[in-house]
Order: sequence, then structure tokens, then C-alpha cells
Amino acid sequence: MTRALESTRTGNVIRVEFEDGRVAELPCHAALIGNPIARQISGWAVYRRQEPWRLLDAGEHAAELREMLAAMPEADRFLSIGPGWYALTAQCWRQLKKIDPECVVGEVKSKFGELRISACDQDGQPVARFGGPIGWARKQSLRTCEWCAGRIPAVHRGDGQRRLCRPCRDFAEAWALAREGRIRISAPTMRELNPRMQKLLSEGWSMVRMDKPIAEGPGRAVSAWFERQSREGR
Repeated sequence: MTRALESTRTGNVIRVEFEDGRVAELPCHAALIGNPIARQISGWAVYRRQEPWRLLDAGEHAAELREMLAAMPEADRFLSIGPGWYALTAQCWRQLKKIDPECVVGEVKSKFGELRISACDQDGQPVARFGGPIGWARKQSLRTCEWCAGRIPAVHRGDGQRRLCRPCRDFAEAWALAREGRIRISAPTMRELNPRMQKLLSEGWSMVRMDKPIAEGPGRAVSAWFERQSREGR
């Protein structure tokens, strides 16, 4: 799997440059918050215990989240969640402070598709009243996309994957393919897909798979997967 070096977003397209010289341009939906690939690259570049930990795509929640980070032990100041859950986390933090202004936050993370927050008092003892806001944030996260904050069905996830809406999950899958040197393109009909296929073939890509429904129509997109070897001298 090739390492990504840099990623930028322009409108609804995220561009990724890989260490082998490849460049991928991945369409994304407008509601996607920031650039998840840039966040991942940043995460690879910064050790967990290195300061300052970079908080990306936090927007209006940045100040409260930094305050929450400051309430964590210095060695564990880290939020392993996507920006779609930042609003839930900030609201939970406001309630925790009301209960105990000196509370200590243990961790803020995504686990089994849920927002997990832990907190205790200054002596490291559990506080029963913390269970209210922490439980509220966890329950809300079950219906909230971790990348775009959109509302989603509270479907049980025991596979360790992030809780994403369908458009965000499609983007995550496209990103996984791009890291493997593959891309997937789709269109409602073969006629619409064909020009894009021809363009990729002319650029040196090879088609490795196609999914074509027996009958074309709404909700029955035609998809094709392409891969290309690294280009020498790029």
C-alpha cells in the first residue's frame, strides 16, 4: 500500500499525492467536513505524545476542544474521533464542567462505531453524575456520521469501523482503493460511464472489474474498477 504525502481539497474534489508519484482525485460530497485524508496524513506525521497535537477541521468547536484537551493528562492529550462528532464532544464537555469545573478527562475516542468519553474527579475517582452527559453523547453518536455530522440510522456496528453515512462510506472506500493503486467510477448508465472509461484507458489504466446490473435504472449504477502501476520518472 503506497503512502500518501499530501492532500488538498478544492470544492467537492480531494486531491492526493503519493510517494510513488501517483496523483488521485477523489470526488466527495459537499457535507463532508474538511479533508479526512489530510487528517490521516497529519496523524501519521505526529506521534501521539508529541506537543502540540494538531486539531484539524474543528471550526467553531476548536476553543472548547482545546480546553477539553487541556483537562487530559499531558501524555494522553488526543482526540481519536472525526469532526462530525466534535459538536457532541463539545456539548458533553460543557456539561461535565458544570458538574465539576476541575474534572479530568481520560479519553475521547471512537470505538465500535460509538463516541466513548471517560472522565473522573481530581483524585481519579468516578463521578456518577458524569454518566448523564457521557451517555447522552454516546447515544447521539449512534445516529451521527463521524465525518459529516449527518443523521444516520442507529445500526449496530461490531466490526470496529467508523460510523459513517452512505456518501462518506463511499468516499472512504474510494480512498482505500486509491491507496492500493485502484479507482472506482460509477454512472447511472453504461452510455454515461463509457467516456470516462475510455479516458482512463487512454491514460494507462487497466480495467480489473465491472459491476453492471441486468437492467439499468434508478439505484442500479454501473461501476468499474481500474488500476495502474507506478509511473517511472514522474
